[in-house]
Amino acid sequence: MKFQSVQPDLGKSDPKVKSCSLLVMKQDALNPVLVRLRKLSSWLLVRRVIAHLLRRTTGDKNASVSTVEERHNAEVHVLKMLQQ
Repeated sequence: MKFQSVQPDLGKSDPKVKSCSLLVMKQDALNPVLVRLRKLSSWLLVRRVIAHLLRRTTGDKNASVSTVEERHNAEVHVLKMLQQ
């Protein structure tokens, strides 16, 4: 079965013809951290995990609960990764 391209003969001045536009965005490659974060079940868990990772990158090996400020910084960090 072959399909043929059909170009209708409609004028742009016809009131029944509506125009539309389409915006297509292509994302090259996701950040590997974001790929891993998709497996987490909630936004709160994502914030806690990133806060813990950010704490570890500074050399602090404290395993206590993250502070509100650390979780806020983690949230900002995730949003920046998403916008890149």
